[in-house]
Amino acid sequence: MELTAPYVLDSDGRRIGVQLSHTPTTAQFTKRLQNTARFNGLGMSPHQYSVFDHSIAAAILQLRIDRGKIRPIPFFAALFHEVGEVVWGDIPTPFKRLCPQIAKVERAIYQNLWVNIGRYLKGVDVEIAARVDCKRVDSLLCYVEAERVLGLLPSIRDSDFATDEPPEVVRYAETIVDAMIHVHPDRSARVFSRFWHACKGLDVRGNPIKNRIRQFVNGILT
Repeated sequence: MELTAPYVLDSDGRRIGVQLSHTPTTAQFTKRLQNTARFNGLGMSPHQYSVFDHSIAAAILQLRIDRGKIRPIPFFAALFHEVGEVVWGDIPTPFKRLCPQIAKVERAIYQNLWVNIGRYLKGVDVEIAARVDCKRVDSLLCYVEAERVLGLLPSIRDSDFATDEPPEVVRYAETIVDAMIHVHPDRSARVFSRFWHACKGLDVRGNPIKNRIRQFVNGILT
């Protein structure tokens, strides 16, 4: 897979390019997404619940859905699934459907990210990794965040954000979101930064990177 240059079209049909970094730096990921409010800042959390918080919650939840088995590629896919929002922030899905170009650009950014990750880590099949679907964890978190972050009553939440996940999985997702709501953004950013730097050059098929993932999750939740 080659790096592509994503773009959107202006009202005159001219291309407006989206600049991408050629390395998956912690600064690009943490700073931009940490400063991007989930649900555009609506919510009741002690600090701004960010897209970065949501992304970490998705990665941890992915481990639970995998029944505790650590699979680095799905973990990183969940961790970086919102990377497209570094460009324009948290846009609600219904609005994205009205502008297909948004999905096109986000997809290109996500594919480029995996090219970069493939240079940062060993053993990454970029073509396969870029196709990993994170909709299950993302949808479940939306369901939980609707109550925990937005403060919607369960009756309203259940009508707008339905889920068919088992109750024990929903409860675990609630635990993760509650934890992320109360983790100070600076601490989660530091834990992620140490984790990502420690992963450099590791093989996604080996135990060392799995141990790093365990340490990262423990560092966030404890």
